[in-house]
Amino acid sequence: MANLTDYQHIITTAIEKLGLNADKCKQSEITWKIKRGSIAIILELYKSDNRTYFKVEALIATLPNEQSTDFYKELLLHNYKFNGFGFSLSNNKIYLKTVRDVVGMDINEAFVLITKVGNYADKFDDEINEKLRT
Repeated sequence: MANLTDYQHIITTAIEKLGLNADKCKQSEITWKIKRGSIAIILELYKSDNRTYFKVEALIATLPNEQSTDFYKELLLHNYKFNGFGFSLSNNKIYLKTVRDVVGMDINEAFVLITKVGNYADKFDDEINEKLRT
């Protein structure tokens, strides 16, 4: 992976802007974990197709069984209203996430991405988990 010092600085400064200790949130050189309510938010720098990306991702729920078309339709309707982030599904887990190429990203943009995913994840996790229990 290329020298990520500038991007690491942007992310750690954005974390500190949230009032958190970035060193305590650090999981590795390219991964941080923060909490928003009951939600854990993973921040990660990663490389794909010779580009570096910043991903903000929160696990919302694990699907216990097959869900109805109405359930997936509701998630997609939420995605339509969102700007720059959305629900995704991987290995029976529902995530709320955003991914952005790091080129041109500044501290304020990283802060907005983190807070936007964190706020919406905290808002939707209880609602979605309740629907999955019924």
